[in-house]
Amino acid sequence: MLKMKNSLSVIVTFVSLFFVYTSNSQILEPIKWDIKVDSSFFDNKQSLNLIFKPTTELGWYIYSSDNDPNSGPRTEFEFNSNKTYKLKGDIVPKNVKTKFDEVWDSEVRYLDNSGYFLQTVDLIEDNISISGFISYQVCSEIEKMCIPLEKDFIFFNDIQSVSQDFNEDLLAFEEEKSLLSFILFSFFAGFLAILTPCVFPMIPLTVSYFANKKNNKKPFLDAFVFGISIIIIFTFLGVFLSMLMGPQSANELATSWIPNILFFLLFVA
Repeated sequence: MLKMKNSLSVIVTFVSLFFVYTSNSQILEPIKWDIKVDSSFFDNKQSLNLIFKPTTELGWYIYSSDNDPNSGPRTEFEFNSNKTYKLKGDIVPKNVKTKFDEVWDSEVRYLDNSGYFLQTVDLIEDNISISGFISYQVCSEIEKMCIPLEKDFIFFNDIQSVSQDFNEDLLAFEEEKSLLSFILFSFFAGFLAILTPCVFPMIPLTVSYFANKKNNKKPFLDAFVFGISIIIIFTFLGVFLSMLMGPQSANELATSWIPNILFFLLFVA
């Protein structure tokens, strides 16, 4: 009976990992951004056009920047002001499409792979530095879901080089946030996780298990080994799954409904 349950545990684990791998590869990155200088417009080194081009996977789209806020969230561009440039007018969406959205019960304006956003910038200095972020929501009628996202961008170049080669990619996205802020966020999120229904009741059970031992020294050693073992095991699993299937695989395994149902059936069997 024990061997059968161990075999079932191995099967459930491999099935769950396979599901995580396939689902993770499909929706991990439904959109990518490409930002360039418009090669058809360059006003004597006085102004230029920036093109923000979203490329989505099949069936995905984003709402336009001029969409009615009562009919879905707009795509918003936030520029950090400095002395090297000045925005000229609002950002303009191009090749916008419209459709009736049953969720919002109204017409919505959206962009697919044929659309892009254009922003005119007045140049104050030759060495320009433009940065900011894009807040948007990418949706899919196939997946029946929407994902709110935010993307940082930074642009810097000498205007002399821009005038010589318009088609050169001049922008690089800063996708990684501060490592310290991520560590602090994870630390406090771990404390909040203690209050969840599946964790909080285990605290008195675990404490009483080690406290009720007769040997006064052994409980502290056992508790220490128990805690360190949890850290080592989950760290190893997280690193292993990230290297094998990507950084989101462990999260997919923990939050997806299929692996959780499979583990539920395993434990109640």
